[in-house]
Amino acid sequence: MKKFIMLVMVLILSGCFTAGDFPEKRERLHNMGHEDDYCQKNPDRCINGVQW
Repeated sequence: MKKFIMLVMVLILSGCFTAGDFPEKRERLHNMGHEDDYCQKNPDRCINGVQW
């Protein structure tokens, strides 16, 4: 019975969130460092177009 209640609680909690739906502040943090022209501005910090 405890396992069933725990499963129901997990399903209820997981249903409350939308995947990939971030607030604006979190979206900016997620995209930080993924600038399109970063490798052009800092070629010494890139290998084959990938930042490190």
